[in-house]
Amino acid sequence: MNLKTYSKIGLAILTAALLPASQAAEKSPLAGTWKWSSTNQAGEKRESILTLKHEDTKWTGMLKSPRGENPVQDVKVEGTEVSFKLERETQRGKMTASYKGKLEGETIKGTIHTKTGEQERDRDWLATREGVDWAGDWAWSMKRDNGETWNATLRLKKEGDKITGNFEREGSDTKIEVQNAKLSGSTLTFETTMQRDGQSSVIKSTAAITGKTMKGKAQGTRDGEAWTREWEASKK
Repeated sequence: MNLKTYSKIGLAILTAALLPASQAAEKSPLAGTWKWSSTNQAGEKRESILTLKHEDTKWTGMLKSPRGENPVQDVKVEGTEVSFKLERETQRGKMTASYKGKLEGETIKGTIHTKTGEQERDRDWLATREGVDWAGDWAWSMKRDNGETWNATLRLKKEGDKITGNFEREGSDTKIEVQNAKLSGSTLTFETTMQRDGQSSVIKSTAAITGKTMKGKAQGTRDGEAWTREWEASKK
């Protein structure tokens, strides 16, 4: 087969992988990593980092502080409001911290209510989103219905105020351009236009970025029917 034939095969493979239709991945802007600092009674400044995730219809969270890393309980997200609890044992007995906050831009503003034994305290809470490391090369993969896995490199970069990029497959000279890419919090959305049998098809993808991992879903149509497939990518 000549180079042109190989290119068509590569394009057809990537088209089949990117042509699913499904419910969008979690779009809540509260998903991601949040940082804040506080001062204890001794005047010492302490930094805390909260990671919120939404997987399998359930919200989970992990709080990292100078005291260690602990999972949070009862995570609830309603629109732009979030609440959760943290419990741990202290020298004065069991301590429960109840967090409540509302998203305002790239910050969460709210209160923390702590209870240790018979002592209770309320204080303000202001957390700022950690920067999302989205630019660069990502090892992208998607499983088809027959169990086969298709792999490609997703290259993303910033040009002015825009996010641009493309998909590349090893052995193919064809690049699939990323269009209308937007980042909202830790959620990345973009489109790709595929050419097949002389017809164009727009594929919409939504992905949640957590650290160096991206989990997403794509939606589109093929031969008039909707397809659904999930995909993953890891930072190279």
